[in-house]
Amino acid sequence: MNTSKLKFDPRLWVALNHTILLTLGIFFFNFHRNWMEVFWTLGSALFSDVCLRYFFRKETLSLKNLLSPLVTGLSLVLLLNSYSIFVYIFSAITSIVSKYVLSLDKKHFFNPSLFGVAMTYFWFDFGVFSIQHDQFMGIGGYCAIQLCIVGFITLYFAKRTLLPIFYYSALITGVLIINFIYDKTNLLHLMGPELSASGILFSFFMMTDPVTSPSSWKKQALFSILCALISLTFTMNQIPNANFISLFILNSITMLFVWQKRISSTFR
Repeated sequence: MNTSKLKFDPRLWVALNHTILLTLGIFFFNFHRNWMEVFWTLGSALFSDVCLRYFFRKETLSLKNLLSPLVTGLSLVLLLNSYSIFVYIFSAITSIVSKYVLSLDKKHFFNPSLFGVAMTYFWFDFGVFSIQHDQFMGIGGYCAIQLCIVGFITLYFAKRTLLPIFYYSALITGVLIINFIYDKTNLLHLMGPELSASGILFSFFMMTDPVTSPSSWKKQALFSILCALISLTFTMNQIPNANFISLFILNSITMLFVWQKRISSTFR
């Protein structure tokens, strides 16, 4: 019996989870999204992926290939909040472009939705868009619980369960040390964004991308701790969305290191 066909694709589980959260948010919890924003974000991600996949890899359309851009588009709709449709289109297209342009041997260096959020962060004013940590409104507590449950199930199949554990352990340890040194440090200020729905979405579904995160437990520990320390440093210096920036920096360093290694081996 061929068991390869029975393998579970974690992206199916993630896509279903994000769709449920988005639907509940729009219909029942005043999520401040409309269907035009959803349509343009998902449409831009799916269309870009189909075109670039054929251009760069000569691969034709298949349902399996649509899972990745679908998850990317859903993640962006959940994370970003803007009055401009162009922000959603821009973030979706840049996310997909990064997967094909900033890659080596068909392996991307950045989680696509992370790259889209980062480029939106760098190119647009905060008056145009925001990553609201409490944007799930009344769904906040339910959303956080669902993301944790679905996240651990997904990470079990992807073999990345230790990443968020190391990450939050490092965050909590760092916050306690900082609070011990600086008596009046606001613990909620440091940990609040990380425990919000968007923070959990980041730590369970973006930082743990199987392509962009290490596989061995030792490297996962180092990767998570570094990400947590950079994020805490930025948060203490009043830099918003510190977790996304810290992961972007780590992925950028990894990309430069891999390319330098490949170039050096080519000219030997």
